[in-house]
Parts: sequence; C-alpha cells; structure tokens
Amino acid sequence: MQVFHTVIMVDDDPVVNFINKSLLQEHNLGIKYFTFIHPYNALPFVEQYCFKRSANNHLPDLLLLDINMPVMDGFGFLERLLSLPGSEQMNSRIFLLTSSTAQRDMERAKLYPLSGYLEKPLNEENLQIILNSARVPE
Repeated sequence: MQVFHTVIMVDDDPVVNFINKSLLQEHNLGIKYFTFIHPYNALPFVEQYCFKRSANNHLPDLLLLDINMPVMDGFGFLERLLSLPGSEQMNSRIFLLTSSTAQRDMERAKLYPLSGYLEKPLNEENLQIILNSARVPE
C-alpha cells in the first residue's frame, strides 16, 4: 500500500529522521524518502527537485517538519517554503511533528496551511492520523 510518492522529513535529530523513515518504510507508505537535519539544506532541494523539474516535478506528498531546530526553526522553514515560486501548487500533507507542547506554537501553527500538529515520536497512532488526513486545501 504505497500512499506517498515523495516524503520529505526535516528534523535536526538524525535518529528521529531514521526512526520516522523506518516506520514509514515498514508500512510501505512511500516510494522516495528524503531526510534533512538542516532546514536550510531542505529548501534548495525542495525548490530544485519539487518546483523546477517542470516535466517531472514531484511535489512532496508528505512533509514532516520539526519546530525547534537551530539556525532556522520549522516556522521559518514554512515561511520560506511558502514563498518559493511554485509553492501555490503544493497540495501536500504538511505535519509539524514536534516535541513542543507550548500553546504559543500550537496557536502559531494555525496560521499555516498544515494538515496537522503531531507530538513526537512518529508512531502507529500518528500514522493513522496522517493517513486519514486530507491534503492541504487548494
């Protein structure tokens, strides 16, 4: 049951990325997985791989994003992502997957076109939420 073609995970903890990727692969939920520990490395990749390959673009079907990361946090990443040319065509499922339970982060998340706000770690319950979620409204 492959649900997602392209999955992008951005978390500054490589162990978290490994666990998330392993769980998705265990359930055969994707074809291509890309993990980044630095959001500023993920942005050029998304721009090149997803938005500029006009004949063969692969907008991410699923984006899992941590909030608390050094240099650029998840909200900064979202701001930059949504300002990229072509981002208006995104209808990806975007989830903040974070350890933050701060009310201010949950309120701020409502300002973005997200499919959900999930508490780490990615687990079976979170997978069900992701699978049952709708894509970002167009």
